[in-house]
Amino acid sequence: MKLKALIKGVFSILNLRTVRRVGKMILSRIFQRTKGFLPTLQAY
Repeated sequence: MKLKALIKGVFSILNLRTVRRVGKMILSRIFQRTKGFLPTLQAY
């Protein structure tokens, strides 16, 4: 139980930092993908 609590505590601290990094990575990937679709959307 103590180990799980410790892991959860470390994970929560890392989460705040990693979620932002991962979020930026995902957003940048989605943005790059949508960039290819934008011309087709503008065509309509």
